[in-house]
Amino acid sequence: MGFGALKALVAGDDDVSDTREGASREARSWSTADRVLVALLAIVGTFCLLQLLWMKYGRDQGIYAVVADTVLRGGMPYRDAWDFKPPGIFFVYIIAHLLFGSNEWSIRAVEVMAFLSLVPIMGTLARRFFGDARVGWVAAVLSIWIQSQLEFWHTAQPESFGGVLALAGLAISTHPSSLDNRGQRWKPWVLGLLAGFFFGASGLMKPHLFGVALVAATHAVWTLRKSGHGWRRQLAAFSTIGFGSVIPIVLCIVWFAARGALSDLHHTLFVFAPCYASTTWNQQQFFHYLYAAAYRVTGGYSAIVGIGMVLTAVWGKRTTREREGLLLIALAALPQVLGIAIQSKFFAYHFGATFPFCALFASVGIWRTWQYAQRWPWLGPTLFALGTVAAADARTATVDLSDSFLQRSFKRTRAMLFESKEQRDRIDGELYTVADVHYGANRRVAQWLEQHTSSQDTVFIWGFEPHIYAASARRPASRFIYNVPQRVAWENQWARDVLMEDLRKDPPKVIVVEHGDIFPIVTGNHSDSAHALASFPELEQWMETYRKQDRIQDFDIFVREINATP
Repeated sequence: MGFGALKALVAGDDDVSDTREGASREARSWSTADRVLVALLAIVGTFCLLQLLWMKYGRDQGIYAVVADTVLRGGMPYRDAWDFKPPGIFFVYIIAHLLFGSNEWSIRAVEVMAFLSLVPIMGTLARRFFGDARVGWVAAVLSIWIQSQLEFWHTAQPESFGGVLALAGLAISTHPSSLDNRGQRWKPWVLGLLAGFFFGASGLMKPHLFGVALVAATHAVWTLRKSGHGWRRQLAAFSTIGFGSVIPIVLCIVWFAARGALSDLHHTLFVFAPCYASTTWNQQQFFHYLYAAAYRVTGGYSAIVGIGMVLTAVWGKRTTREREGLLLIALAALPQVLGIAIQSKFFAYHFGATFPFCALFASVGIWRTWQYAQRWPWLGPTLFALGTVAAADARTATVDLSDSFLQRSFKRTRAMLFESKEQRDRIDGELYTVADVHYGANRRVAQWLEQHTSSQDTVFIWGFEPHIYAASARRPASRFIYNVPQRVAWENQWARDVLMEDLRKDPPKVIVVEHGDIFPIVTGNHSDSAHALASFPELEQWMETYRKQDRIQDFDIFVREINATP
């Protein structure tokens, strides 16, 4: 959906709500300082979107890309390319690869478009509830700022797109025509179904985002009741949003059933995934998890958001309509915080869907403070600018990396605009290496595979680096594009049996064994892939017809002997 089309869709005719109690729709004058601020916001937003566009893959992005490529070759998620994330994210990567090809920037282009759409979406919500679209523009840029600070690993994730979809649904469900048909009886039904569809799509990214649909449907009922509509109209509004939310789920189930992969989806999402979640879950620690989730989303990753939310408490709630908007945003964020707490992993990207909701809440107070600051020309805006810069530097969403976001951004910009390809590769190796993931080593292994195998050959990576498949354009020999299922305690026998069946059907020309990939929060143990191989005698014996031919950093490369049958 294009930027202009989305703006027209969610904006609608807000004059309908002008007569509502406490609504404030007077024209807002633009001071010179306002124009300067909006121009600066545009510059910051553009800079951050460029950083997103230029980011490379982390581990998860490699997974989603390989699944998308497998589907485009006729396969199916879970059955032919295995991961345990909900299916929504695979659809996004499939669309990205269809639009822009199978490469690292295609999903970034879609991500940029998604976050750019927050400008009209949040602008509409802000005009509707807070009387000024500029509040939403501040929120949109703040959301883009936080998203880009999450850096390569924690962006282009399910939550990244789920939050945008949920906000789009919220903008449509609060459209005046969805609550007052004004002689066009079809409009509330169409808008309700469309809003529900967006909510359902967001829920396919992360299940707890379905909670936003419940909040939106309840808000519609409350609004209609307040306006004097009967229970039938209230029930119709609630049901329409609910029915629309179910449509993406039904379509997804039908697709999997038609392709014979429904049992694979069920086993992955309802057998494997709950066991994975249990590796960190402790019922007695729930309130600790809830506090941790609430703290991080309201300021733990962004000082600007935390301060802005306090300012909203001070400056906001001037009208009934504004109180309604703030309550709606807060209630929409609540099920997301609960979902994060229940997950109990607290990866930074888990908060990606909730940050935009908090940014919109915070931007009310930020914009009111800016208006107040202009009472003192020069001094007020100067102090506001200094305070904003200080808050921006006090706490950011860039975690687990040695350099700050701005330091990384300047390196990335210099590499993209001024450096040779060799220098860009070197800088990429620095920027996209973290913990046990070495971007440069992955690329070198991929280049080795390109040189020593043909595009018809299959390869198998015994490790957790599916990015190598995507970078080398080589087809995996097994549905298991990484070996977590074979290394966990609760499903390893099933996963090992299925893996061996895959490998016997399609013996790979090359097997790559990884060292040093230890992540107990995922596998539940402290063994790396090489060590886990020693506890997997079936695979170890099967590999006897392969000979070690090379070593690239943490990767041993084994090649099948000529005429040998594993």
